[in-house]
Amino acid sequence: MIDLVDQRRFYLAVAALFGLPGLVLGVTGAGLGVWVGLTEPTHAGLPPPPVLVGWGLAGLLGLLAWVRLSAAWLLAGQEGLRWLHPVW
Repeated sequence: MIDLVDQRRFYLAVAALFGLPGLVLGVTGAGLGVWVGLTEPTHAGLPPPPVLVGWGLAGLLGLLAWVRLSAAWLLAGQEGLRWLHPVW
């Protein structure tokens, strides 16, 4: 059976391999959506600016939640997740 330390090491390896590139691309895409929604007028084929800003902010908040939950799991395991506020 795999103990908690091995689970956390495995999660760290998987998060570094797949999560960090996804985080970089996700922040880039979500930030671009917010920036385009705030600075550009409407263009043909794009959703209205408030929709772009909303999608971008939702993406950024989702990525922030993933980072916060991952940090709690890696630093304190299951107890770290229990200590978090239910909003996360």
